[in-house]
Amino acid sequence: MIRIKTVALVIPFFIVMIIMVIQYYRNRRNVDPVNNGLVLINFIFITYVFLVIGVLYFPLYVNYNDPFTVLPRFNLVPILPILEEINYRDMRLTTTILLQVFANLALFIPLSAYLAYLRADSNRRNMIILIAVSLSAEIAQLALTLVCRFCDRVFDVNDILLNLSGSLLAYRWFSSLMIKKKPNGQVKD
Repeated sequence: MIRIKTVALVIPFFIVMIIMVIQYYRNRRNVDPVNNGLVLINFIFITYVFLVIGVLYFPLYVNYNDPFTVLPRFNLVPILPILEEINYRDMRLTTTILLQVFANLALFIPLSAYLAYLRADSNRRNMIILIAVSLSAEIAQLALTLVCRFCDRVFDVNDILLNLSGSLLAYRWFSSLMIKKKPNGQVKD
């Protein structure tokens, strides 16, 4: 079995950052101050993307010798497993569950802010992007379990619901902030 650590993201991250810095300095003479802020926002967003990938998919275990003996784990029942685990009245377990709930709610908030900032005029398209990213993240976890033949991830409908709830609420909030900043306050749907 091979264990691929989160450190495997460091090299691609630095390559992307070096390319961004080179592009920035190459075009620096033609860049106005507004675009300087956009470069910083893009830099922060790319850092966030690498962090999300690190949290969701690493460490990655690849089981290449043994047959796939463990079936992938699914949870297709919404909300009930969370409530059942909280009802065990084990304080450590309840704290872990609540931390997991809040982490799932907060996971895509930066993506919501980024979309509200860059594409404030297209709410419907941004909502579709948020839904697609949340579903893709869970499906990718399931696919990695099947491809790597090691069951350390769970396909959980609660994760999807919590990710969507957090990201959609945050998107609505951030887009309302962007509307207040615009002179006419109009947003097309």
